[in-house]
Amino acid sequence: MAATTQYLGTGRRKSSVARVRLVPGTGA
Repeated sequence: MAATTQYLGTGRRKSSVARVRLVPGTGA
């Protein structure tokens, strides 16, 4: 979960946001 939060704050600016969706989408 910690990794997801970091991505949200760091990846929210660039296309990294798509990665955040992939993590919870595949994990859930």
